[in-house]
Amino acid sequence: PNTQVVTMPLDLAAELQRGLEEQRRAEAPNARAGCFPRAKKVGGRFVIDPQVFPDYVDLHSFTNFLQWRVGMCGKTAPIPSADALDKALPVVKPDPIILAQPNHDLVQATFLGHASILVQWQGWTVLADPLFSERCGPLSRFGPKRIRPCPIEVRDLPDVDVVVISHNHYDHLDYATVVALAASQPTALFCVPLGMKEWFEGCDIHTNVVEMDWGEEVTIDDTLAPLAAAPPSPAPDASGEPSSSPVSSPNSSCLPPHSRPPLTIVCLPCQHWCQRTARDFNECLWASWLCKTSRMSYYFGGDTGYCGGVFKKTAQLYGPVDLAALPIAAYGVPAERWFHWPNHMTPEEAVECHCDLQARKSVAIHWGTFQLTGEPVLEPRERLRDAVKDRGLSPAAFLCLGHGETQSFSLLRDTPEALTLLSQ
Repeated sequence: PNTQVVTMPLDLAAELQRGLEEQRRAEAPNARAGCFPRAKKVGGRFVIDPQVFPDYVDLHSFTNFLQWRVGMCGKTAPIPSADALDKALPVVKPDPIILAQPNHDLVQATFLGHASILVQWQGWTVLADPLFSERCGPLSRFGPKRIRPCPIEVRDLPDVDVVVISHNHYDHLDYATVVALAASQPTALFCVPLGMKEWFEGCDIHTNVVEMDWGEEVTIDDTLAPLAAAPPSPAPDASGEPSSSPVSSPNSSCLPPHSRPPLTIVCLPCQHWCQRTARDFNECLWASWLCKTSRMSYYFGGDTGYCGGVFKKTAQLYGPVDLAALPIAAYGVPAERWFHWPNHMTPEEAVECHCDLQARKSVAIHWGTFQLTGEPVLEPRERLRDAVKDRGLSPAAFLCLGHGETQSFSLLRDTPEALTLLSQ
């Protein structure tokens, strides 16, 4: 694969970016045959390519927006009372010791609200779409307000290696959070889709940002943990059920105990859009992400409509996913579903995505924190439980973690794989 390999510590963004740009210039016309194509741009704006997303319908027009807003008058479900929310969606503060010292034999996930999730395994810590502000909007006093408080502050995070950003909507890319993260985590690498680096530079963040196209990947090689040769492991269970096999100790691999194998980050297509101002529609790209080590692959869906062909091809190219973080809300009530379906999955579609990815375990994101559309706040969780049951999956296959809740999973493969992603 076209993978850039760089050594820690993270003064690497410029080197990564330079390598990716050299690959783009040198790429032969048919070099990506059988792989995900690069994102398509027309007139300076990214577009949904019907060859990649054949079922997509573009509903972005002022007329449709106005029809949606007018049609939703009086139809948004009321937000439950504070007491009801405290009972139904309790918020806990993550244990700082558990975050700072995760079990090296397990994969640890902490749900931080909305699409923000912290995943840790084999010594790596990956933070996705961090949003710790009270509102998600262009100004601190405008935009949807949290219905659940943030369970953590930036200063309480453990050392973060990589921050992946799915797209530039305000509920996924928050100025105050990003600025605070860059100041408190100076070695964290921000991986962002094409077109977004300029925004970071406008935030006075000029280093540690690498901008990627769909199908591109980079690998961070931690020299404190050199990778020894290892035979490929058997293919993981593709049934969609969580793994029940015991996890061998780190000493059983070809790596020293508690060392870190290389981490590969892959930018993947998804079905969405971008906009922060009246004039910048789709000037930036949107993406999902795959983060993979020798024994575990983690898929962060970000924000996407259902696109089964893309999800299935992801599993075909990169292998079954061990852990997936998938959005389950902002699909709307029936009166508005016509407007949101191309860009947001229902819980039932999220379960299909879980199966398309051949995921061993999934956790729900993009729910229970802001009321962005009209459906009741608690409905996505209820529908997800029913959809998992109707699909014949174990209840443990697809979980809704509480705000601030940390869970650990036995998802590390017993035998380390050679790090060979199939995106050639």
